[in-house]
Amino acid sequence: MTYRVFFLGESAGVIGSHDFEASSDPFATAIAFLLSDACSDLCYGFQVWRGKQRVASLWPMNGASAGVAARMSADARKAALEREHLILLSRSRVSRSKKLLARVAERNKP
Repeated sequence: MTYRVFFLGESAGVIGSHDFEASSDPFATAIAFLLSDACSDLCYGFQVWRGKQRVASLWPMNGASAGVAARMSADARKAALEREHLILLSRSRVSRSKKLLARVAERNKP
């Protein structure tokens, strides 16, 4: 199924979005959580939509997000990692996340 995550800024306004495939609403929500956490220097929450139906929303993200992210499934973490580079290329406000840029750069070091 196709989902869209909307990244929410400090005032809950949309600062970017990303479309992705996931097998279920909970799996899509896990991916959205991990992506939002990866750019949490700019992103304060998210919404996940499947077509016209909102399936998840979290704003603001709490300070314990790193602990929650570490407990996500390996499949969700892998799916999120595969999408981080695409978000950097999106030219949206969230693509300017220094935290996200550092994560992608670290992963791509030889």
